[in-house]
Amino acid sequence: TETLVSSLDASVSGAFRTPDSLYFSDRAASGWTARLALVLAVVPFALGLVDLVARSRRRRLPFRPALRAQRARLGLWLTGAALVWVGAVLDVLPSGASLPLAPYASLITDTPLALLGLASAFGVAWLVVRDRLAHRVAPAADERLAGLVVALMLLGVVALTIAATQPYALVFVLPSLYAWLWLPAEGRLATRAALFVVGLVGPLAGLLVLGSTLDMSPFGAALYLVGLTTVGYLSWSLALLGVAWLAAAAQVGAVALDRYAPYAGGAEPPPSGPVRRLLNRSG
Repeated sequence: TETLVSSLDASVSGAFRTPDSLYFSDRAASGWTARLALVLAVVPFALGLVDLVARSRRRRLPFRPALRAQRARLGLWLTGAALVWVGAVLDVLPSGASLPLAPYASLITDTPLALLGLASAFGVAWLVVRDRLAHRVAPAADERLAGLVVALMLLGVVALTIAATQPYALVFVLPSLYAWLWLPAEGRLATRAALFVVGLVGPLAGLLVLGSTLDMSPFGAALYLVGLTTVGYLSWSLALLGVAWLAAAAQVGAVALDRYAPYAGGAEPPPSGPVRRLLNRSG
C-alpha cells in the first residue's frame, strides 16, 4: 500500500501528495498511508456494531432507559467541559495564544485553589446525576445489554467523527473499540474488568508518554492537556469528542464493574429528578 501511495504521489497532481511522514528508525512511511490504515481499522468495529444493534432491536431490548442513562453521563461530562471553559474565562486556567504551554506552567506546578472550587462544582453535578443512576436493584440481563449497546453506539459515533476529522487520534480510541465490543454483559467480573482496562490503554499510554517526555506525573500530564485546550492549541471540537468518549467509557465501566442501572430504575416515564423537583417547588 505504501509503495502504491508513493507511486501516486510521484505521478499525479499536487492535490494528492502526502504533506506529512512518519519516521521509524531508519525508514519513513507516508502519512497518508498511516491515516488510511487507521481509518480502515474502524471498519470491522462499525460492521460488528451495526450487526449488534440490528440483533438488539429484534430482541426488543429496553433502549429508552439506557439512552437516558447515557444522556445523563454525557451531560455530566459536558458540565465538566463547561466548568473548564468557565475556568479559562476567569483566568483560573491558562488562556491566550494558541501555543504549547511551558512544562513548568503554574497550572502544572501550583494547583490554584480556585481549581478545587471547579472540581467541587463538578462533584455536585455528579451527585445530582448519581441520584438517577444509582445501582439499587440488580438490573435484568436485557437492561445491562441495552446499556452496553448504547454506549458502543456513542463510541462508534466518536470513532467515525475522529476518522473523518483527526485520523491520527484514532490511535487512542482503537483499543476501546475492540476490547469493549467483546465485553460480555454477563459472565465473570474479572473478565469484564480486564477487558474494560484494556480499552483504557490508548488514553493512559498517551498520558504516560506525554508525562515521561515532559517529566510530569500522569495527573500533571492530564492537567497539561486541559491547559492546551483552554489556550486553543487543542481544538474544542477534539475536546468535545474526548468528552463523548469519557461518557461512553463511564457507561461501559458501569456495566463491566456491575455498577450499571437503567435510568430511574427503568421507570416509564421516569419520575422527576432533583433539579426538576426543586424548580417545581420554587415555581
